Amino acid sequence: MLGAAPAAPSWADPAPSYAELVARLDQTPASAEAAALVDAAEARVRQARVRPNPNLDLSAENVAGSGPYNGFGGGDFSLSFSQDLELWGRRPARVNAARADAGAASLRRDLALIETAGRLALTYAEAEAAQHRAALAEEALSLSVADARAALALVEEGREPLLRGIQAESEAAAARAAFDEAKAERDAAFARLSAVAMLPTPVTSIEAGLLDASTTRSSLSDREAP
Repeated sequence: MLGAAPAAPSWADPAPSYAELVARLDQTPASAEAAALVDAAEARVRQARVRPNPNLDLSAENVAGSGPYNGFGGGDFSLSFSQDLELWGRRPARVNAARADAGAASLRRDLALIETAGRLALTYAEAEAAQHRAALAEEALSLSVADARAALALVEEGREPLLRGIQAESEAAAARAAFDEAKAERDAAFARLSAVAMLPTPVTSIEAGLLDASTTRSSLSDREAP
């Protein structure tokens, strides 16, 4: 157990910064759908501004029958023309309704972007916090292993009782279990971040931290405050 000290991974695929991921939010399916709905609503606004087309109707009676109505010679034909005048503000009302729908679609698009950015920020922060916890657990494991090795050396020299060595090994085993749990939580958080951010390769580390940047901005704001 003492020989199984944690080792740093030989490869790592760091996640893009949160700012980079936010800049690519318009490529997500939800954002693309919301943008398409906005385009459709704006197209309806342009359509609402256009006057209605006139109607031309041709009708025929007493044709293609039998007897004196055989063929088209004895038929009656009529041609009618109609145009919707859109009186009493019908056209402005239609345009205003289409504009309202377009405005609502634009707001829904912005809301979708905000919700996606918020979900991404939460997932990013959880992954970063899990990475910090795993790093702390790894450091604690290294210290426990070093302490256990020193205690066993003292036990072998007769300078410490056997119970001290057993206690040190137990503490190292507990630290190993805590590190394995923290590492599993970190890997799960990285997997969630990869899925939410729709990254082509799985994330194995975070270098441009969101929590550290938030803490730094908060500290600067406190210093600048009167």
